Amino acid sequence: MAELVLGRLKFHWKGNWAPSTAFIKDDVVKYGPTAYVCTENHTSGADFDFTKFEQMVEGITWAGEWSAGKYEVNDIVNYGGAIYVCIADHDTGDSTDTSPNNSVLWDRLVGGLEWESTYDGSTTYQKGDIVQWG
Repeated sequence: MAELVLGRLKFHWKGNWAPSTAFIKDDVVKYGPTAYVCTENHTSGADFDFTKFEQMVEGITWAGEWSAGKYEVNDIVNYGGAIYVCIADHDTGDSTDTSPNNSVLWDRLVGGLEWESTYDGSTTYQKGDIVQWG
């Protein structure tokens, strides 16, 4: 395991966070796209405990085209020609709208245009869609 020593600080890289793992103060883990420093000795439970870690370096993860599935904070997706960043962990199995249209779960980073082909009255279009008419 790699160690980084800065003055009196001593960090110990533990790799990806995992449940049922013993952590001690100053262990550094990757959870999602972000690196965290352990602030108190503990054994991890089933879920990441944000109260026992401090964010060290924030990261992002490119998740590709939006589709049904689980998303974590800082996942980046393409949806309707625009780029969105996830701002709240969620699973698309929830009963609410979890698409990037939901501003409680997603922030729009970059607007865009998307070619959709010839207009079809039975299709639901989004802002930025381009269609051929006539």
